[in-house]
Amino acid sequence: MRKAIAISLFVCVLGTLFSVNASLGSDRPLRIGVEGALAPFNYTDPSGKVVGFDVELTDAILDASGLTGEWIRQDWDGLIPGIIAGKFDIVSATVSITEERKKRVDFTDPLYRTSIRFVAAKGAFLDDRNSTLRGKRLGAQRATVSSAHLQKHYPDSEVVLYDTQDALRLDLIAGRIDALIADQIATEDSFLKKPEGTGYEFFGSVIKPDDGIGIVLPKGHDELMQRLNSGIATIRSNGKFDQISEKYFGDTDLR
Repeated sequence: MRKAIAISLFVCVLGTLFSVNASLGSDRPLRIGVEGALAPFNYTDPSGKVVGFDVELTDAILDASGLTGEWIRQDWDGLIPGIIAGKFDIVSATVSITEERKKRVDFTDPLYRTSIRFVAAKGAFLDDRNSTLRGKRLGAQRATVSSAHLQKHYPDSEVVLYDTQDALRLDLIAGRIDALIADQIATEDSFLKKPEGTGYEFFGSVIKPDDGIGIVLPKGHDELMQRLNSGIATIRSNGKFDQISEKYFGDTDLR
C-alpha cells in the first residue's frame, strides 16, 4: 500500500515537472490559476473574461520574460492544491507569501504589498484589541492571511470562515457576524464604495501580515522562477509596473 502511494506521488510530481518544463520549451502558454473574484485585483467582467490588476501585471511580466499565459478560474481554496496537482503552471491571484505556504509551493520575488483591516457597522467598535472583540463573531475568507490572523490573535472570539468574499460581506450585512477582516483595497473598492457598504467602515489598525504578494510556482522550477523574477525586475525598471499600478490605484504605493 505504501509503495503504491509513493509511486502515485512520484508520478504526480514528475507530471508537474514535465508540464512546466515542456511549456518553457514550446509555444504552449502557461496555465495561470486565478480566483477571478477579488476586484480590482482579479475579477470577471460581464463578458466572462478575467481582468484586473493581477492579470495586467502578470501578463506584462510574462511578456518581459518571453512567455505567454492563459487564465483559468478556480475557487480560492483550490488554487494551491491545484498547482501542486499540476492543474496550473503558476498562480497569480493576490496570494500572500507566508512561511506556511512556502512549505508547499515556491514564490517569485514580491510583486506588491497590501494590508488587511477590520470592517463593521459604523460606530460599532473603536479599536481591534482582543479585549474589545471578545465574544464577537468575526468573519474572514478561509485559507487567507485574514483567517490566519483571526485564528492566531483572537482566541476569545468566534471565528467564522467563508468560501468567498461575497458570502462574507452578505453575512455582515445580515448581522450574522459582528465584523469581518479582509484585504483593505479590495474591501473598499468592492464593498465600502458601493451602496450596500454605506453603513459600514474600517476600524482598528492597518495590518501587513505577510511578506508581500507573489506569483506561485510548484516546488523546484528554478528556470521558470528565474525568468519570472527577471520579468518582474524589467517591468519595475522600465516603468510598466508604475503605469499599471496608477491605472488601478492612483498614487497609492503598493511597493
